[in-house]
Amino acid sequence: MPFSVVITVRLFFFDEADYRVYLECMKKAAKKYGCLIHAYVLMSNHVHLLITPENRESVSRFFQYIGRIYVAYINKSYGRTNIMGRAL
Repeated sequence: MPFSVVITVRLFFFDEADYRVYLECMKKAAKKYGCLIHAYVLMSNHVHLLITPENRESVSRFFQYIGRIYVAYINKSYGRTNIMGRAL
C-alpha cells in the first residue's frame, strides 16, 4: 500500500550536487530494500516521497540506508558533523 513521507530539517540540500547525490541514494536504497518510488519532491529543507514498500522492513531500511550514505556525504563535503542528527 503506498504512503506519503515528509522529512523536514533545517537545511537538507546546500548545493545542486547534493540533490543528485540524494537521488542516487534513493535509487540505490529503493532497489536494495524493495521500495517502489511513485513520486518525490526535493525541497531545500525537506523531502516528500510517495512510496510502496515490498515488506514491513523496507521503508525503515530504505531511510536508514539514505541516512548513512547521504549524511556521511554532507559531513565530508562540508566539514560538518552529524548535521541532520536523528532527522533521517
